[in-house]
Amino acid sequence: MKISTKIMTCLTALSLVLAGCAAQTATQSPTQPKIETAERVFMSDRINIRVIGSGPDVVLIPGLGSPPAVYDELVAKLSPNYRLHLVHVAGFAGLNTNFEGPMFDDVTSEIERYLTGEHLEEAKIIGHSMGGEMAMALSTRKHVAQEIMVVDAMPFYPLYFGKQYADAMSTQTATIFSNIIKSQNDEAYRASQVLSIAKLVKSPQHRQQVLDWSVGSNRAAIAQGLYDLMTIDLRPQLAQNHAKITLLYAYDAQMGMSQEIVDALYETGYANIPNVTKTRIDGSLHFIMFDRPQEFEAAVRQFLEH
Repeated sequence: MKISTKIMTCLTALSLVLAGCAAQTATQSPTQPKIETAERVFMSDRINIRVIGSGPDVVLIPGLGSPPAVYDELVAKLSPNYRLHLVHVAGFAGLNTNFEGPMFDDVTSEIERYLTGEHLEEAKIIGHSMGGEMAMALSTRKHVAQEIMVVDAMPFYPLYFGKQYADAMSTQTATIFSNIIKSQNDEAYRASQVLSIAKLVKSPQHRQQVLDWSVGSNRAAIAQGLYDLMTIDLRPQLAQNHAKITLLYAYDAQMGMSQEIVDALYETGYANIPNVTKTRIDGSLHFIMFDRPQEFEAAVRQFLEH
């Protein structure tokens, strides 16, 4: 197989990341829950964090490029009983969209700085996609993130393509993918997103929402985040994991794979990582909070209450 064919094949598979790219629109859909506003309590060149609600502390980290709005329905349900810390990453979702630079490690360190500075070492953390990987990275650091929920994410993103592909991943390959994202014109990028998002979200309304977010993102920041995900392998650190990890992952026949294959992907991805509880959410694609909101809320509540 020629390298160009490999690239195109893998770009299709990369939809798990690419369709998560988001830029928050100025208006809310009328069917979205109304969320109480709160002033941002932490601002840096990497992240802004705002706090909503009262009660035990919960940190919500969106995926690559996604705005905190991806959690709106959950926030509306939890805020009467929990104090929610909503992370917004610079370069994504309308926040400092001119920002470019290091992504995964710097953002994770800023979240850690916020947690320790606000004495939130006991806060539970929920992360979707890249946010889930950041939650895992936080759990390997001292004194924070002792209980985390990872939503549809791997400790090393290339594992979605299979262990053999992940083992062969190189920085050169990651650079190729990153450069393709940066070099696409707006029309080509939008067209690729339409195809990808159809594989990640079921409802037309949410597909359009994610598309609107995606095409408004800082492309260079997205490309850097993608590069980081393809080159940062958390498995060695997580092999000594002491945190409790709750993993939610999606399955639907629309994925084009059997349930057994999807189960095996996650079994392989989390092999040799202790203290992991896995739950499959059927009838859902990547955005579980959109496709199966009731099951998602129930799983989150079980995580928070135990």
